[in-house]
Amino acid sequence: MKFIVLLRVTLVMTFVVIMLGAYTRLADAGLGCLIGPVAMDI
Repeated sequence: MKFIVLLRVTLVMTFVVIMLGAYTRLADAGLGCLIGPVAMDI
C-alpha cells in the first residue's frame, strides 16, 4: 500500500518538474543578468 502511494507521489512530482522546466524554457528565462557573460569581462 505504501509503495503505491510513494509511486503516485513520485509520478506527480516528476510531472510537475517537467512542466516547470517546459514553462521556464518557453518563457525565455535566462541568466539573471541582462548582459550575460559580458559582465565577466569588465
